[in-house]
Amino acid sequence: MISTKSRLIKQLPCNAPESYITHSENEKECAKHVQEFQASFIKDHPGLKDRVSFLQPLNEYNVRKFACTTIQPTLVPHPELYDLRKAAEYVARCVDYEPLKSNDSECVVVSPAQTLSWAVGDTFDISFVLTSLLIGAGYDAYILLGKAPDYIRLNDQSHIKCIVENTQHNGPKKWSVDATLNDEYAPDKESGGFGLHCWILVKQGNRDLNGGPCFVEPSTGILYKVGKDAPYSEIWCAWNDKNYWVNTSLKPTVVIDDFRSWVQVLPYNAPFSWVKKLEIPTKQFALQYPPSGRKYLVLDKAKIEHFGETVDPQGVVTRITQFDDKDQTVAVCITELFSMNRRSDYLIERTRRPLLMSYEEQYSIKNAHSIRERRESKTQRSINFHMQSRADGLIERIEDKEKCITEHFHGRSDFLLRREIYLERLSPNTRRPKYSNYITFGNGLSFSEMIQIDEHYKEPINESATNQSVAIRSYRLKEKRIVLTYHCEHEALQSRVTHEKDEISKPDSMGHDLLKLEALSILSVKKIQDEMIEIREAMYQRDLELANSATHIDDNDPITTIATPTEDAYRQEKQENDYLSPYVAQIENEKGPMTIEEAFEVRNACLCGVKERLMERAKIMQSRLDFARKELTRRQEETFQNKRLACTLEEQWSFELAVTDEAFRMTVMEKKMSEHEENAIAKYKALERNLDEDERLEILRHGSKATGLPITRPD
Repeated sequence: MISTKSRLIKQLPCNAPESYITHSENEKECAKHVQEFQASFIKDHPGLKDRVSFLQPLNEYNVRKFACTTIQPTLVPHPELYDLRKAAEYVARCVDYEPLKSNDSECVVVSPAQTLSWAVGDTFDISFVLTSLLIGAGYDAYILLGKAPDYIRLNDQSHIKCIVENTQHNGPKKWSVDATLNDEYAPDKESGGFGLHCWILVKQGNRDLNGGPCFVEPSTGILYKVGKDAPYSEIWCAWNDKNYWVNTSLKPTVVIDDFRSWVQVLPYNAPFSWVKKLEIPTKQFALQYPPSGRKYLVLDKAKIEHFGETVDPQGVVTRITQFDDKDQTVAVCITELFSMNRRSDYLIERTRRPLLMSYEEQYSIKNAHSIRERRESKTQRSINFHMQSRADGLIERIEDKEKCITEHFHGRSDFLLRREIYLERLSPNTRRPKYSNYITFGNGLSFSEMIQIDEHYKEPINESATNQSVAIRSYRLKEKRIVLTYHCEHEALQSRVTHEKDEISKPDSMGHDLLKLEALSILSVKKIQDEMIEIREAMYQRDLELANSATHIDDNDPITTIATPTEDAYRQEKQENDYLSPYVAQIENEKGPMTIEEAFEVRNACLCGVKERLMERAKIMQSRLDFARKELTRRQEETFQNKRLACTLEEQWSFELAVTDEAFRMTVMEKKMSEHEENAIAKYKALERNLDEDERLEILRHGSKATGLPITRPD
């Protein structure tokens, strides 16, 4: 079967660059010296003929070129490729690897620029590409020719383990490829499991290497430390863009410290490269995995799928599937890494475990809801927030499927650390009062009754107040009692006070204060629960929209197809924020281009229009706030004060809860009103600046000095 590389070579056009099919004077002199060295080496070492057969391989135009001149050091305009590991991984994923057909070193070596263009090549082609990039980035890199095991030559990665572990407690997990061989896959050196292969050596030079000298496997981009642990068995020769060295040892190894067995081919530096400079266009670099934008790796009990940043509709850049068996039939864990540039919710990572029916999600601090992590399983649901991102100090909320809810807080002024809510699930047919101890779950069809709320408080910093501060405030809603536990130097001596609701008399201010605190606690629990439902609904709608968008993806043009909605949204947003266009269009349609006077009129009319809209919105917000205040006052006067003596304790408690809820809403409305006033002033000033810089009103900037007309501000 003909390889892709061979097929592409046959399709090459005849109009090749001159340097590809001819030799310069320096190249001719170099070729003559190389031929003399080759003949002398074979005469002195007749059994090592294969080690000098690669000095002048054929290029894609069937012209022999010195191996050193095929390396073209290039510094590409992509800083990511200045790093050794990232450059190796990029070349391995953007060039499809094709194994050599035989151990014969007489093969065609395609120029590095052509290899990048075709995105396919064998071990020699990829090595020349990567070495050109590494030397261009300042690394001391060499191409090595020798023997490697068959699993390396054939790019069989079924022996490699993929490890996904959490190396950061407050961040996304890190995944890595463990290149340690399994015993069952280790080849036997005497069984002939080795063949001709090419790889790269990077030594200490101008660029620092943390782990010292290392080998780079071009087919996978994996780095190996130099030594016996490396998978390679023999090194025959080595070269860079300056010279070529041949190993004369009868039993060569991968140890590179013994320089006595190495001979240098050229007494001077090699001629300049005949290859064109390497080019990696921005669009190709963004695709990451040309030409399709995807790449798949099959490892030991794992499969890795790589996607370009703009290819997958959900923004997945890496999907790691771990299996329970070597046949890869039962998936136990699926880890997906996302590009935050493609997701509005800034999701970083998602881990799913199908057998356990659970998942975990990690978010960036830019998430609109300040979510750091979400977890869900059969019996538990939890959500973590970024520290100091919420006004109520909530950092973690754990929900044991309609049995118990635990909320953890940080940095609260009242020293609240933890709130535990114990629930009792009720049947769907149970009628739920408007103000009660019930909270809903999911779609609102399932709800539970809060039977107890325990609030745990931190011991205050002031030691003198320790004996008077509350450690645990327990609201026994079903038992109609409130139990207070106070801080003490010895836990065994902690004092506890119980307040029965039925025994709380009206003059007892302490009892009424506890009822208010209980009402506020219930209100806080219900508000957080409603917020959690809204977050889950938003996440569900997000996943649904992304799943539906997958049917509109064009695999042949991923970048254009995926980027179009973002560009259209940007244009639409820009058009919606263009307040000047209606006024300009009206004058231009009637009288042609604007005069200076008309430009003044358009500018002032635009400012007046925006000012009126901002004031109208402020009036609407103020009227709603006034109406809410009147309703609250009327309700207090008619419902509570007129019937105060006839109200039961339960009715008073329900009323206070309703009043607290209304007061909280008014506080929110007042805050929004204040924010609107501040934003309106800033928005108006920004509009003035934009109008002064708008090209359609350019006549004002050039004509105001000549006419002496001032730019007036509308009242």
